[in-house]
Amino acid sequence: MNNRDTYIQALSIISSCGCNLDCSYCRIAQSRHAKSAEMQKATIQALQDGTFLANVNKVLNRLDQSTAQIQNMAFWGQEPTLTLHYITEHLDEWFEYFPNWDEVMFSTNTVGFMDRIYDFIVGVDSKCKVPVFNMNIQ
Repeated sequence: MNNRDTYIQALSIISSCGCNLDCSYCRIAQSRHAKSAEMQKATIQALQDGTFLANVNKVLNRLDQSTAQIQNMAFWGQEPTLTLHYITEHLDEWFEYFPNWDEVMFSTNTVGFMDRIYDFIVGVDSKCKVPVFNMNIQ
């Protein structure tokens, strides 16, 4: 890439490959097979051991982009709250990687895991270094 006029400021990250519901109308429920479970297991492992962040950093380095430019992150996947607590446990590292991170968004079905959302909000509030951190939870 090497074009210093182009800066990546936002990331959409697939942080979950599973869902806690089994809705008959949803294609996610229909895809709950070995591959989805395998991907979820690998995602959890990467979030726990730090390779998830290292991989994001490798991609940004390859694109000649700095993690310091990232201001906005969106956590996606089938239900991001399934893995949100792993991000919360490592918020120090997330803010070290992304010192100017000031906005996050994710969608949730809010069926369960409200404690994980609360812990994430409290964790971000206590660890972020920016004056205002925007959170959009849909």
